[in-house]
Amino acid sequence: MSWDCDPQRDYGIYVHVPFCRRRCPYCDFSIVVRKTPPVDAYVDAVWRDFDARSAAYHGLRLRSVYFGGGTPSLLPNEALDRLLRHFRSSSDAPEELCLEANPEDLDPQRLSELRALGFNRLSVGVQSFDDEVLQRLGRAHDGAQAMRVLEASLQAGFDSVNVDLIHGLATQTQPSFISDHTLALRSGVPHISSYALTIEPGSRFGHQLKRGLRFTLDEEQMAECYEQVEAILEPSLEHYEVSNYARVGHHGRHNLLYWLGAQYLGLGPSAHSLWRDEQGYAVRRANQIHWTRYLEQPQRPAEAERLSPLLHAAERIFMQLRTRLPLFPDAWPQSWQARFAPSLQTLLAERLLEPGSDRSLRSTRRGLMMHDHMARRILEAVDDEAERLDPETFTPG
Repeated sequence: MSWDCDPQRDYGIYVHVPFCRRRCPYCDFSIVVRKTPPVDAYVDAVWRDFDARSAAYHGLRLRSVYFGGGTPSLLPNEALDRLLRHFRSSSDAPEELCLEANPEDLDPQRLSELRALGFNRLSVGVQSFDDEVLQRLGRAHDGAQAMRVLEASLQAGFDSVNVDLIHGLATQTQPSFISDHTLALRSGVPHISSYALTIEPGSRFGHQLKRGLRFTLDEEQMAECYEQVEAILEPSLEHYEVSNYARVGHHGRHNLLYWLGAQYLGLGPSAHSLWRDEQGYAVRRANQIHWTRYLEQPQRPAEAERLSPLLHAAERIFMQLRTRLPLFPDAWPQSWQARFAPSLQTLLAERLLEPGSDRSLRSTRRGLMMHDHMARRILEAVDDEAERLDPETFTPG
């Protein structure tokens, strides 16, 4: 895998669409359950948010725009078109324009209309092709519908189509789990994301877990699932990130911006942003979580922090270690080398990193599976030097 991402020059736009028809039992994201979302008010707020903060990214190359959620496919085409036209009025056309979508929102006509709007990548939230598993996960579609949508998506001419799958549900049988990944591969999609089911405290599953109900496999079983996913998918797709597999040329470019330390502008409730201020420091901010507050004052952050150079370096290192892309420590500033060398040596000794003949380092297969452990090792090397900024006086960016 390679991509000419320049973290100093490139950025992406993430648009969080918080609306859903229902809340899945494993979800504790910032969403709003509405059958008829307040589309006009939402679009107006995103416009104001973009206008107030896009100047901080002036002079950078816009590489991707990603609509995530929530359920972005709940937005009507007219609303998507209005947002895209507004972004295009002050930015170059991105090379990747991606929409997350649920199968029940897609048919051949809608797919054709989305292509006409300029979307060239689609990420379909299938989760499983097993109807019993889908019911357990609270999904509205069935397996047959999901497969029809994938076939129609490929026929509609999208440059790339991704399938999201979930593994690790305690009640799913091994044949069902294997079938999910085999069917996704046979569908012909060039990108598959397979995520381990996690139970968040604020989700419905999380509340039921407190009462003793079990929803996920144990840690050892999860590790076995991870290895099985790799065994099924990797002969056909490159395992290029912890949870992601792709054919050559179909890697998710928006997420690569995050993993390689580029800047990004987050629009919509609870969206996060990262940019470099006039002094060159990395600044991170989070939008208002509650959607009504965001609609009222979209440019006002819920929180913001300025990262020290070493803390930002640590984040860039452990984020890139989510991928199989190499690190080149010899090219780092001396301050980085001195601070992170002990952690890197420990990860080499643990066989979570491997050296290259060009003096590079990259994550091993085991390292990808144990990425959380690697991130902790890297963060042990730095103090949390983030400077909290007062949202009341903070200059938008």
